[in-house]
Amino acid sequence: MPNGMPKDSPCELLSLSAYELARKIEAREVSAREAAEVANARVEEVEGDVNSFVTITPELAVERAERVDARMKNGGVKLWEGVPIAVKDVLSTRGVRTTCGSKILENFEPLYDASALLNYGEDMIVVGKANCDEFAMGSSTENSAYGPTRNPWGLDRVPGGSSGGPPRPSPPARAGGLWAPTPAAPSGSRERCAASWV
Repeated sequence: MPNGMPKDSPCELLSLSAYELARKIEAREVSAREAAEVANARVEEVEGDVNSFVTITPELAVERAERVDARMKNGGVKLWEGVPIAVKDVLSTRGVRTTCGSKILENFEPLYDASALLNYGEDMIVVGKANCDEFAMGSSTENSAYGPTRNPWGLDRVPGGSSGGPPRPSPPARAGGLWAPTPAAPSGSRERCAASWV
């Protein structure tokens, strides 16, 4: 972060939309690294209650955020590249465990990113892989081999959706205080279920 850059508190950053955060990063009011660190801290704080991730990647998020910050000095960074994201666990992510919510793929690490993720850039800041029903075949995120995701508005309720709710943003991540736009693979209009369950 350049000297003299105003530093927002984590609470202030978490209250921003993904777009507002992207604009602050673009204006160099906050760094991508700082955003990644705030997201990582929030995941660590709430993940034990909501189980919204199968895999968390705090070191990778910071490493990639630093690369985005370095590239930003030379321009050519897309507006959204500095915003940390969660990726549904059915989408391949280069070098990051991708299980599809199944023990069958428990140790699978893809060599490439899914086509749906390519616009996020080579340094996609992934805070983790969002929990989902096994192979996304469900509508409540209760059937993951890695345990159910809990509704952050009521831990005794299901969040709905095969990945814990609508694809952008994932409600467990959003309600947990993360920006986390979540690229996903909506199927069967399951994302509409969550609205009636919240």
